[in-house]
Amino acid sequence: MRKRYIYILLTLGILSVGCSTSPGAEVSEVILFVTLGQQPFQDSVSTINLDGSGLRRILTPKQGRSYIYASGNSLQSELVLTVHEFDLAGQIIDHLYLYNPASDSESGWRRLIKEHGMEGAGYMSPDGSRVAFIFAPDTQPVQLRAWVTNLQSGETIKLTGEDNDEGGWDGYLSWRPDGQEIIFLRLRRVPGGLTSILMRVPARGGEPTEVLEPDEWVFAACYAPDGKSIAVLTKKGLEIFEVASKQRRLILTWDSLPSPQFRTGGLIWSRDQDRLAFAILNKQAKRYELWTLSSDGQDAKKIYDQDESKGQLTVTAFVRAEQG
Repeated sequence: MRKRYIYILLTLGILSVGCSTSPGAEVSEVILFVTLGQQPFQDSVSTINLDGSGLRRILTPKQGRSYIYASGNSLQSELVLTVHEFDLAGQIIDHLYLYNPASDSESGWRRLIKEHGMEGAGYMSPDGSRVAFIFAPDTQPVQLRAWVTNLQSGETIKLTGEDNDEGGWDGYLSWRPDGQEIIFLRLRRVPGGLTSILMRVPARGGEPTEVLEPDEWVFAACYAPDGKSIAVLTKKGLEIFEVASKQRRLILTWDSLPSPQFRTGGLIWSRDQDRLAFAILNKQAKRYELWTLSSDGQDAKKIYDQDESKGQLTVTAFVRAEQG
């Protein structure tokens, strides 16, 4: 596996968001997902309906550019993309862009940040006014941390503040639907693998607090549409964590799926329909699979799959697509 994909697996994450739509328009949610190819510049962005129909490639790779993460609220407004491309010196690097799918010209693209450094995944806020993202400036190259930028004012803050934890890094961000808080994973290399701690932090920045400990093996997490609970992929399977009471419900075990191996395939929660979505690798079939189920664990079904050789699937967001 190439180095850039190791970095992607460690820094990309999940989004659960809300958005507004134009009056009178019929809307439906579709699943936004990326396919990470086996070779450079083979990465793409697609959408699919919740029943598995209507597969659509919305961003296809081209010479010197591909798309390794995407999030947003609607296909009628800006998405935030992590773009794999050549820089002016001819080196392959990742940059964060804002992109308007409704625009067919280069004017629909603009860089998110100007500071030089290592850029990871970006996550659009529920109201579309801010973007949270993973970044390590050149002045602190080992400090891969969560940042937030205001799209109107341009103000950018280091979300998780200054700290001395140089052995760890942040990833897998998810906005609370009211836009006031973000959950994320603090990851750290240890002998034999990685540890992850699920944490929460005010969206204005501040001291993060722990939600779930390292021995839970949290792979990904996202907020429920009402913000009162969090869906979490752990070593046990898919759990629902009630924020106020801290009670947990296991709604899906890993052994209930056909030969699964979860590989940062994402976890997202629909705002309009009672559905969660995630992706796994079926080791026996050697195929990546996209699954959905209700929040009580019922009606789990595979809606899409593709051969492992075509690339890794990662679900990134439920986005609205206007119809009619």
